[in-house]
Amino acid sequence: MKITSSANTFADRAVSASFFVLNEAKEAGKNDPALAMRLAATAMSPQVLSGVGMPIKDSYEKSIVPIVRGGLLALNIFRATETFKDPRSSKIEKGLDGLRVATDLVGFVGGVLTLVTPQFAATGNSMMGFAYAADVVSHAFRGLEHGANRVTVWEDIRRKKSRAEAPIDNGDRTPTVPPIATPPKTTVVSAPVSSGLFVAPTSTAQQYLNNMNSTLTAPLTAGV
Repeated sequence: MKITSSANTFADRAVSASFFVLNEAKEAGKNDPALAMRLAATAMSPQVLSGVGMPIKDSYEKSIVPIVRGGLLALNIFRATETFKDPRSSKIEKGLDGLRVATDLVGFVGGVLTLVTPQFAATGNSMMGFAYAADVVSHAFRGLEHGANRVTVWEDIRRKKSRAEAPIDNGDRTPTVPPIATPPKTTVVSAPVSSGLFVAPTSTAQQYLNNMNSTLTAPLTAGV
């Protein structure tokens, strides 16, 4: 039973870690789609070219650069459009995204010149070199910015989790039962019963009548 529980715990942690990695990869791709496409294209190239002859590989190497530059341009245009639509974006963010589009355009034109017009190959190579240098700065800036933002998000999640797991002190909520009031003790005093016709009351007038009753009945009692 203990082994099964440990295995389930390990599996749950592995799944959580996998989801975490995938989510962070998705967030990184949203932050810098151009870099995501570049890394994906670089990783897939050997697989795509597996078993392909050298003439095709040579043509591929000449064509891949302007095609990738065109993809980078399209993705950065998309990113810049989203930045300009976002009312929370600062002027600096808008300016940087605009510069990225401009440098991507320079690199794309340079790649096309290198591929299509051999006489302008040197100019095209210079333009692509400038674009690559701008790419390095752009990717580094976006990566640092994204890392700082994600740390803030993780800290916020950690604080919320800590607050959720903290015990809540609601105080002593045990209902208090009020004491039952004890009715005052009533002492019943029985008045003495006279030997005559009247019952002895407590008031003075009644006592007087009681004495008279005793006086009147005394001779009769003696006669009997």
